[in-house]
Amino acid sequence: MEFIQNVLIILLVFFGLRLLFKMFMPRIMAWAAKKAMEKVSNRMRNAGAQQQADTTRVGDVEIQRTRPSRRATRRVEAEDVDFEEL
Repeated sequence: MEFIQNVLIILLVFFGLRLLFKMFMPRIMAWAAKKAMEKVSNRMRNAGAQQQADTTRVGDVEIQRTRPSRRATRRVEAEDVDFEEL
């Protein structure tokens, strides 16, 4: 009798959770999609404002120089090896 009661409780919990997911998942997914769209639109709005804030004109060339490497480079020349045939 306890076995059947435990199985029925497990099935009741399973189907109850399934029903809750069916009822609330569309609302949760709509909320998540809305939040994602807000984040994307905020990023696009910020990127547009940042582009307008740049003072460079279209066609201007900007040269960015890199610092020279301070690491000393050594050039090692390999020795030629003669192999003798036996």
